Amino acid sequence: MRHWAVDIDDPTVRARNRAASARLRAQQLQQRRAMLAVGGDLTNSPQETLQAAAEALTEARRRADDARKSAKEGYLRAIDAHERAAARHDLAAEMGIGDVHDHRRRAAKHRDEAMADRTTLAAEFD
Repeated sequence: MRHWAVDIDDPTVRARNRAASARLRAQQLQQRRAMLAVGGDLTNSPQETLQAAAEALTEARRRADDARKSAKEGYLRAIDAHERAAARHDLAAEMGIGDVHDHRRRAAKHRDEAMADRTTLAAEFD
């Protein structure tokens, strides 16, 4: 029986989606900064416009930070899930349950996925 790992419930997929969201929010923050910078002399703008822009910028920063934090937590959960799955496949192989070679192969695959997630985590969040 084949198990597909591209399910939306897969922790790796969720972590990647959170990372993409964090990158998108960071881009939105940069665009907002650029928009405010191009506006020229903002001292001539109405006070309400300045206040609304400042609030929007603060909210964008907060959301970008939240998305980044959520993505990092997602990667950590995905790494943990892969490590637990690898340990269970190793245990099943040691106990001789089912196809021992397949369990060893799956355990190795989960370890590879955990390593890939660690690499992504280190590259994007440290």
